[in-house]
Amino acid sequence: MRRFIFGVLAGSAAALALAVAGAAATVTVQIKSTGFSPSTLTVNNGDKVTFKNVDKVDHQVVADNGSFASPILRANQSWTTGSLTTAGTFGFHDALYPRLRGKLTVRGLPPAVTLGLSQPIVVYGTATTLSGAVNSGAANESVELTQQQWGQGSPTQLAIVKTGTGGTYSFAVTPSLYTT
Repeated sequence: MRRFIFGVLAGSAAALALAVAGAAATVTVQIKSTGFSPSTLTVNNGDKVTFKNVDKVDHQVVADNGSFASPILRANQSWTTGSLTTAGTFGFHDALYPRLRGKLTVRGLPPAVTLGLSQPIVVYGTATTLSGAVNSGAANESVELTQQQWGQGSPTQLAIVKTGTGGTYSFAVTPSLYTT
């Protein structure tokens, strides 16, 4: 379930997008005569992998599904993949020494949700529609909407809505005075 706090202050407009974006990283895998080190690795969406030949003979790294292939790497040469954006687990091997194998897992995007209002200015007591989408694009995801009325010490649950086609949702609400 995705937790979400929407913000509507009587007399103000609001549009909000929540996403956690981390800096992309580059992970190094050494190619040795005995194999890849590490031979199994997990990276985040957007990361890159550098393959460095630390052996004395040539090597060539190829994804089993053909999604990437390095040039032939001579001793002490490196090659870096592009940003890895397809989530899943992918096998790879050395095209020159097929017994050398590895496994790369790419994590999917971090969860994110967007929120918009059906009108630019919301006055308390006036109905408005909250709508948005989850970045997975999946239907039947739960999005929790909370509200905090003026004077309340903490937010309370307004609704749990399910996403529809394309991961979209909407909810009609009539906020009270100074509700966030």
